Amino acid sequence: MSVLAADGPSDPPISIDGNVDLAAQAALNGWEGDGSKNKPYVISGLSIKTDSPQPAIIVNNTTAHLIIADCLIAPNDPSATGDGYFYYPGIRFFNVTNTRISGLTATGFDHSIVLDSCRDVTIDNSTMSEAHMQGFLVSSSTHLTIENNTICGMHGNGLSLQSTDLSLIQLNNVSFNKGIGLDLDFVNSNNVIRWNLASTNGGYSYGHGMYLAGNGNVIYGNVFIGAGGKNSAPVRVGVYVTNTWSSPEGVGNYYGINYDSKTGLFGNLTGRPVASLTDADSNGIADGAYVISSDAPNDADHNPLMSPAFPPRDLRAAVSGDMVTLTWSEPLYTTCPIGHYVVSIDNGGRVSQHAVSGTSFVDQVEDPDSWTAITYTVRWVGKFLSSGPSNEAIGRNPDRPAVEIVSDMGVGKTTLGGITIWSNRSLDPRSVLVAWAGFDSNSDEMNYFLKVDNGPWMEMGHATNRTFSGLAEGGHIITVRAIDDDGNQIEDSKTFSVYQYIEMSLFCSPFLDDGKERLRVRGTAWDTVAGDPMAGLPIVLSYTVDGGQSWTFRTVTTGPDGSFQSDFGLEKGAIMGVTLVTETFDQNWAYHTFFENVTYVAMTLQDRDGIFLTQSTSMLSEFTYSSTMLRFTVDGDSGTSGSTSIIIPKSAVNGVDGIRMTLDGEPVDHSVSEEGDYWILTFNYSHSAHQVVVEIPSNRIFGILPPDLVPLIVLAMVGAVVAAGVGVFLFRRKRA
Repeated sequence: MSVLAADGPSDPPISIDGNVDLAAQAALNGWEGDGSKNKPYVISGLSIKTDSPQPAIIVNNTTAHLIIADCLIAPNDPSATGDGYFYYPGIRFFNVTNTRISGLTATGFDHSIVLDSCRDVTIDNSTMSEAHMQGFLVSSSTHLTIENNTICGMHGNGLSLQSTDLSLIQLNNVSFNKGIGLDLDFVNSNNVIRWNLASTNGGYSYGHGMYLAGNGNVIYGNVFIGAGGKNSAPVRVGVYVTNTWSSPEGVGNYYGINYDSKTGLFGNLTGRPVASLTDADSNGIADGAYVISSDAPNDADHNPLMSPAFPPRDLRAAVSGDMVTLTWSEPLYTTCPIGHYVVSIDNGGRVSQHAVSGTSFVDQVEDPDSWTAITYTVRWVGKFLSSGPSNEAIGRNPDRPAVEIVSDMGVGKTTLGGITIWSNRSLDPRSVLVAWAGFDSNSDEMNYFLKVDNGPWMEMGHATNRTFSGLAEGGHIITVRAIDDDGNQIEDSKTFSVYQYIEMSLFCSPFLDDGKERLRVRGTAWDTVAGDPMAGLPIVLSYTVDGGQSWTFRTVTTGPDGSFQSDFGLEKGAIMGVTLVTETFDQNWAYHTFFENVTYVAMTLQDRDGIFLTQSTSMLSEFTYSSTMLRFTVDGDSGTSGSTSIIIPKSAVNGVDGIRMTLDGEPVDHSVSEEGDYWILTFNYSHSAHQVVVEIPSNRIFGILPPDLVPLIVLAMVGAVVAAGVGVFLFRRKRA
């Protein structure tokens, strides 16, 4: 859409050819200046609408100094384009020197600005959008300055340079274009390209932040984001090029992608980083190099940036009377030197923000007699991007003490309906350690008092911790009171709940019921400490036979011996997931999920009786079998243990003595148990990727299986540590 109203006033187009013509038109139109360096001609404040293919401004063959400032240009018909060879530019320069375009707003046209064979031309502080082709097309030019421009919404590339050298391209936002953001094709050399944002260009493919063909260019401090789809990249370069991808101070560029192929969605301007995420010395620069392109493997950024915008550092707060003075250090680096800081002040529920140009700020407290502590953070806000917050700094009132319970007390913090709830996770729920920390600038030591629920205050002296044993199950409130040398006092409380701990064994096995295959889920729950069975424990069983597309729910309750059982129909070959949760609520009506995610697949092999299953706490993949061998891969989180069971129907084998199992080619011990009509072979291991092979002697097999290896749908139960043969899972419940 045009920036100029269709029926609004319009200045006539301008066409200049040579210095003599420029001087004559300046005199005729009353343009300021005489064309010298100190008094350039000035064309300003024009609003020009044109019909295709007439440009709004044409300048050819001039060397006089000229400024075109604060003009608006647009086509009368926003859909109009050039015809054949004659494209439709907004501004066209040919063989022009010593000219500056500043504050331009251009929308529509085929190209917003076209420069050909120009020198010493500056384009700055301008906005270009909605061109049918390139926003900015430059060819065969030198010594240009292109800075502080917004080039967005083009149907083609944003900024295209061809055969251009010794130029400065900086501080431009070249985003949301359908082509490449910065397209420096056809040998562009010895240019400086810095502090530009090139993001969200292109579509699913070929959405490069920048393409560069040429040598001797210096590129640093840019944020390059590729679309993330096929063939797109933050940056691509031509073959056999050599460029410098960092500043003299060793600051490189940030590289990311913003298209998530899994969700099919585009991310934000900063995208997902694709360079190394290792930064051992915490200097904000990745430890490993980022190779720009396989076409030019020697062109690498040896100092790629970890983040597109780093926060200020070392924030400190100094208190004097009712004044809090904040000081901080500049960010490790910036991807745009034009910016300011935003100070956030949280004085206990009310947050305010203040823009600051320097690296210090003084906050005058409005009510000096009532405040205890104020929390501060600082962000850096650049021309295009904002950093995250700095470290917190706390200003504390020297006339008011502060105290905080710092131990987790075996509790976890959740929020329900705006209420903070603390749920016990202690290994011994009847023994809780409470630790606290106090502060007062005018007191060497403070005295503390402690109480549980509505009990009496206990004098703790200068101690800063206390262990409580024998707490009743249910909700509790711990309160600490601190008193300074002047008699000022402050309190802190934390609410938590003590739960009974429960262990549960679980086993699933197939069986035949009137000729139909079914899966029996059964288990037992018991008190971890006392060992007593947990009767009356409500459990919800949900199951799916379509890979989670739909679920069926069923509620069971443990019996007097703590056991439960439920049967499901099996659909052979379907991925069947079984999920178990409890319906337990704590005293704050917070719902707790205790156990989940068991998956089975039932299968009947050709010419073999019975139903075969594999059960594992690991993720299984690459599962194949033959008549005498099973092969698959187990994997899981490093540092955890895994267990896998092969459940074999007795009707299919004579016995299991001759069955051999290997883990990564080495024999692995396995236990053997029986469950009704099934043999259960179980082995344990530490998690990482392992290949498992189960060899079954042919004389143990009834029937004949096809010799080819056949893919097998895998079942998996994701867990951490499982005892041999039986999965044991921790969860907790408030005792009735």
